[in-house]
Amino acid sequence: MLCLQLVPLPANSTEPAPLLLRFPTSAELEAPQGAGLIGAWSFSSLNKEKVEKIARFNAWLPDAMLESKARAAFACAKIGDPNETCRSESIMVREEGELQSVLHAGPNKRGFIITFQPIMVPEGLSLRVPVKELEWDGEKIKPLRTFTLVYGTRIAKTQKAKPKMTVEELKEFWVAGTPGKLAVEVDKGLAEIAGMLSVLTANIDAKNEIPKAWRDLPKIKTLEKAGRARCSGVPCAGVRIYKDTPESLWVTFASDPWVAGSLPPSIGAAMVSLDADAAKWETNVWGLTFAGY
Repeated sequence: MLCLQLVPLPANSTEPAPLLLRFPTSAELEAPQGAGLIGAWSFSSLNKEKVEKIARFNAWLPDAMLESKARAAFACAKIGDPNETCRSESIMVREEGELQSVLHAGPNKRGFIITFQPIMVPEGLSLRVPVKELEWDGEKIKPLRTFTLVYGTRIAKTQKAKPKMTVEELKEFWVAGTPGKLAVEVDKGLAEIAGMLSVLTANIDAKNEIPKAWRDLPKIKTLEKAGRARCSGVPCAGVRIYKDTPESLWVTFASDPWVAGSLPPSIGAAMVSLDADAAKWETNVWGLTFAGY
C-alpha cells in the first residue's frame, strides 16, 4: 500500500502535479504490448527503427543514469502550475498502479505520464519525450492534453574527420571522458525539455490548441535566410521561433496548409529545442516530433 506523507505548503504555493516517468527498458522494447494502458500510451509511437536507436542509446548510456538524471531534472519543474513546490519521491512514480493511488489519495487529481525516448544515431541525439496529462475523475483515470517535446544535438560538420568517421569513432566522440559529451547533452536536454513542458502546460488550452498569438511568432525562414537553420518539407510553413538564444533554438508548430491549429492528436502541442548544429540539420517540427533522427 502506498503511504503519502502530507507536508504543509508554503504560502501561495501549489501541490505539485504527480508524475509517472517512463524509461523504455530492453524487455519493454521487445514486448511493449504487455505494458498496460499507460504503457500503451507510452510506447504507441515506437517502431522497429526507433527501438533500434533507443537500444543504441541504452548501450552507450545506462538506463539507470538516464532515470536518475530525469528524476533530478523534473523534481522541481513547474509543470502543473507556476507556483508548484518541488516533488517528493512519493509522487514521482514508476508504475501505473502507483499513479492511480497518488491521484486517488492526494490533493492534486491531475498528473502526467512522461516517457523518455532517447533516439540515438551515431551523428546525434534526439531526446523525444511524449507527455500525457491525466485526471482522476473519482472512478478512473481519463486522458486530457497531449504534448511532445524534443531536444536535438548533432556533431558539427567541421568536427567530422575525413575520411568519414566509423560508428566506433563516433561512439568514442560521445562517450569518452568523465562526464562524456553524451551525459552532458542529456543533462542539457532534460533541462530544456522541462522548461518547454512548463511553457506548454501554461499556455495550451483544454482543447490542446496553441495560443493564437503564437501564429505571429517569427517564421523559421528568417533563420534559413541567415544560414542558421534548415527546414525541409511543406510543414515548414507552420514552424515558428519561440525562443532564439546562443545556447538553443526553441521552435513550435503554429499552423499548416492541411491542419488548423496543433499537430495531430497523437503528437498534440509540440516544442523542439535544438543546438546550433542540429538547427542547421533540420527544424521541421512535424518530422522531429514524429520520428526524431
